[in-house]
Amino acid sequence: YNIEDILRSAIEKADEAKDIEISMDIKDKIPAIEIDPEGLSLAFENIICNAFEAMPDGGRLEILAKTEIATGQKDKKNEGMIKISFKDSGVGISKHNIDSVFDPYFTTKELSIQKGGGLGLAVSQSILKKHGGNVRVNSTLGQGTTIIVTLPITDLKQIVSSD
Repeated sequence: YNIEDILRSAIEKADEAKDIEISMDIKDKIPAIEIDPEGLSLAFENIICNAFEAMPDGGRLEILAKTEIATGQKDKKNEGMIKISFKDSGVGISKHNIDSVFDPYFTTKELSIQKGGGLGLAVSQSILKKHGGNVRVNSTLGQGTTIIVTLPITDLKQIVSSD
């Protein structure tokens, strides 16, 4: 599957935001990897929706995808990674809250049916970990948030296991 197509479809599904400029920059020829496209699309959608919610007055979401070689981890050969960052110009996350963003049911929004119950990033993290990937958050209050997703470029046949 092609990451770019999955990102585009996630943007389309999430795109209800007015006054938000979205840019997508794919740096390298990102190899197609074996993934669960619905799952990954959902993970990206959750991340994008959170970014939109952080920019109630509009702003900019920059999505950057590139390949990298991860080196130096013990008992791992150098392996290729796809690194996707979602950088928004929103309200940011306080230091106090940043460690909790992946906790299920953690939300800084008032709980309501429309706003969701804080499962978005927890779900995204779970999906990405199933793919052997990871997700990190960097944020400065008042200056926006960057969510960095990494996915291994490997043969991911073993992921689609029959539980």
